[in-house]
Amino acid sequence: ARASEARRSSVDGTVAEFRGSIEKLLAAVNSTATAMQETSVTLLESSDQAARNAQGAVDTSNAASTNVATAATAAEQLTGSIEEISRQLSVATDVVRLAVGEADATNNEIKGLADAAQKIGDVVELIRTIAGQTNLLALNATIEAARAGESGRGFAVVASEVKSLAVQTAKATEDISSQIQSVQTSTTTAVEAIRRMTSRMQEIDQVSSAVAAAVEQQNAVTGSITQNVASAAQETTNVVSVLDQVAGAAVETRKSAEIVLKSSGAVEAAVSDLRGEVEQFLTKIAV
Repeated sequence: ARASEARRSSVDGTVAEFRGSIEKLLAAVNSTATAMQETSVTLLESSDQAARNAQGAVDTSNAASTNVATAATAAEQLTGSIEEISRQLSVATDVVRLAVGEADATNNEIKGLADAAQKIGDVVELIRTIAGQTNLLALNATIEAARAGESGRGFAVVASEVKSLAVQTAKATEDISSQIQSVQTSTTTAVEAIRRMTSRMQEIDQVSSAVAAAVEQQNAVTGSITQNVASAAQETTNVVSVLDQVAGAAVETRKSAEIVLKSSGAVEAAVSDLRGEVEQFLTKIAV
């Protein structure tokens, strides 16, 4: 009986020791499973937040990419407009320079006309002098014919006709002189007007050249802007691609967290089953 009692006591001690060890082991496993659950929940929340942030960033980047593309298109259109303005300015400058050349040529021709009018005036003055001398000569001939009496009557008639011709010549000379004076006045006015027009055209040419230079500089700046916008568009596209990858990684992380959560639940269930089996086993041994 004492041997049976001792054996019983030994078995009870072993069972108690085994129960304690199993309880510690199951508690550790259960604690690990709980930690796995908490970690998986945290991963789920983090992955969801990361996915939302990534999607928001993707949407923002897509909007930025659209805006950049719109800006690039506008910059290209602006470049085209500036190039067209530059071309029109070049044409206008050529036209102005051609007009200046033609005005200079016309000015030279009018100066030639003024010189010719001056020469005609000199000739008219010579004719006026000759007419005066002829008139004086006719007067002298008339006086001499009067002195000659009857024999000088025919000469007096000729002298009278010469005098009349001299008077007509003088009158015609005065008319021509008046016309030449008008031509000279008009020529001087035309020369001055063309000089002013040429000066204005030269000013326009200078302004057109300055504007063309400014447009060319603006074209270079716009070209640089277009290039920078294109680079920004490419970088935005790259960012969108990276964010898509981040969103994909967040989805994969969520899947892994769900698997871990399911696994931790399975571990808890297995621990619970194992605890029940051990209790049954220990109960049977203790009987």
